[in-house]
Amino acid sequence: MPEFIPLHANIHFKCAFDVSASRVPKIMTYLRQKFRSWCINKVGSHDQTLHRSWFYIGNNPKVEPAQYVIDEFQLRTISAPSPDPDEPTCWGFEMIHPDFDERARRWSVEITLRHNEDGSVRFTTVVQNWMMQNYIGEYPMPPSASAPSYVRSLLDDPSLTCRKGDVILKAQPINVTNKTCQTIYDQLLSDQRLCPFVFIAHSPQTKGVLVNPVRIAAALIGNGIVHVLPTTSVVDEMNYYLGEVLHCEYGSVRVYQPHIDKADPANARRHRYLSASFIAQHGEDSILRFLTNGLARNGSTFRTTDFTSFTDIFTQRRRHAIKKLATESKGKSEEAAVVWEDNEKLTAQASEWESMAIQYESENMALKSENASLKYRVEEADRVHHRIKDLESQAEGLKHLRSLPSSLQEILTTVMKLFPNRIEIAENALATAKDYADEHDGYWCGPEQLAIAWEMVFGLATKLYDLVFMDESNNLEDDFGQSFSTFDLALSEGKQTKKDARLMALRKIDHGGEEIDITMHIKYGNKKPKMLRLHFAIKRETKKLIVGHFGDHMENYSTRKR
Repeated sequence: MPEFIPLHANIHFKCAFDVSASRVPKIMTYLRQKFRSWCINKVGSHDQTLHRSWFYIGNNPKVEPAQYVIDEFQLRTISAPSPDPDEPTCWGFEMIHPDFDERARRWSVEITLRHNEDGSVRFTTVVQNWMMQNYIGEYPMPPSASAPSYVRSLLDDPSLTCRKGDVILKAQPINVTNKTCQTIYDQLLSDQRLCPFVFIAHSPQTKGVLVNPVRIAAALIGNGIVHVLPTTSVVDEMNYYLGEVLHCEYGSVRVYQPHIDKADPANARRHRYLSASFIAQHGEDSILRFLTNGLARNGSTFRTTDFTSFTDIFTQRRRHAIKKLATESKGKSEEAAVVWEDNEKLTAQASEWESMAIQYESENMALKSENASLKYRVEEADRVHHRIKDLESQAEGLKHLRSLPSSLQEILTTVMKLFPNRIEIAENALATAKDYADEHDGYWCGPEQLAIAWEMVFGLATKLYDLVFMDESNNLEDDFGQSFSTFDLALSEGKQTKKDARLMALRKIDHGGEEIDITMHIKYGNKKPKMLRLHFAIKRETKKLIVGHFGDHMENYSTRKR
C-alpha cells in the first residue's frame, strides 16, 4: 500500500533558489540527471527502474504504477509539458523511505523544478520526517540538523550559478578581509538581497571563533551565507560600516535578515544577536539548532508563486492539457467554444489573483515595516516620558543627600532615594546588609569598601537599569561587564545549584506580599572578606529592579561541598 506524507510531518530542511547555467543548453534536463544520479546512489544501482524515462517525464498511470517501490524506497515523478519535449514547464520528484536507525520513523524528499521567464530554473526542496501512524512506543529524539547532499552538488557545480535575489549562494563559509568589508556591507544593505547573512566574529579571548563556521554553513546551505570575521581588525572594520545599532561584537554570531533599514532603529531587532556569553552558556550544538530552526526549517523560504508539491504541478499539467484540447477542438461546437472561452477567462483570473497576491505580500511587508516604525516611536515617547520622571525624582532625591553613606544599609536607602522610580529595597536586603557589616571586624564599614559598595549599587540603578529597560539589551552580562572592570553580572546559578531545591529556595524572598526570585546578582571578589554580592529581581510590570540581598555570598553547590 503506497504511503503519503501526512499533515503532521515535521520539516527537517527546506530551501529554494534560482539556478542558471550559461554553458548548459538544456538546464532542466541537466538538473534532472543530477537528481537521478543522487537517487541511484541513495537507492542503489542494482535496479534498472531508475534508468527508464519515467524519471524524467513522470509516471504514466495507464501503463505504470502510481509509485515505484525499490526495496523500501517509494518513488514517483511528475511533469507538465512544454513545446520542447525535453524541457518540461515544471517537474517534481518525491521519495518516501523508512529511517535506517529508527524503523518507525519515515522520511520524505520533495524536489520541484520550474522554468522562469529569464531562462533560469526555480529549484525548491522540502525534507520531512514523521512517526508512522498509530505507532505506540518510545519516541526517538528529533534528528540532528543536516542538509541533503544534492543541494551541495548544485552549489559546488562550476557550470551552475545558484542565486537568492542578487546573492550568489556558496556552500562554504566566506572569510572576510579588511578589503572586502565594504563590498559585503553593500550586499548586506541591498534591497535585492533575499538571503540571510550570518556573521561569526573573532574572539580575542580564545583567539578564534566560538562556533565552527563550516558546520554552520553546511546546515544552512541554500538558506544563508556564513561570513567569518577572522580577526579583531576585520571585526572593527566591519563595525565601522555597520554602526552602533547593527554592530557585531567580538566572539558573537549575528544573523542579518533581508531588508535592513538603518533609518529605523526598531529594524535592528529583526537581526538576531547571539553574544559570546550566550554561546558559552548554551554550547555550539544549541547555537546550530537555533540557526537551523530559524533559517532552514522555519525561514521565509518560498515565494507565493513557488511550486512545492505534486498538487501544484498537477494543476499546471491540467492547464496545459485544457489549452491543448481547446486548440484541437476549436470550431467543433459552439458549446465547446464557450467552455474553452470560460476556461481562458478563469486562467487569466487566476494569473491576476496570483499577481495581486504578490503585490499584497509586498504591500504587507511595507505596512509591517511602517507599523514597526510607529511602534518604536510610541515606545521611544514612553521612554522619554519615563526618563523625565526619572530625572525629576533624582533631583528631588539629591535634596536629601547631605552626607555620604556610612554603612551598607545607608548605601541602599540613599540610592533608593535618588532613584525611587528605578529600584526598590526589600527588607531582606537591609537585614543582610546589616549582618554582613558586622562580620569580619567591620571590614565593610571602611571608606574604601563603602566606595566599592556604593559603585555596585549605583551601577545597578544606572547602567544595569538602562541596559534592561532603556536599551533592552539581549546581552546583559557582556554589556554590563564592559562598563565595570571590578564587577561581574550573573543571570543564573550553576547547573548543580539549580538542581538543588533547597539552595534555590534561598533565592526566593517575600516582598510586598509577593514571592520574588533574586537569583540574578552582581558579584565582587571571591575570597572573604573581600567579597560582596548584590542579588536582585527584574520587575518588568513596574519597570523596577528589586534588591533582595546585599552582603555575603549566598550558599551554593560549591560552598556546600566545602
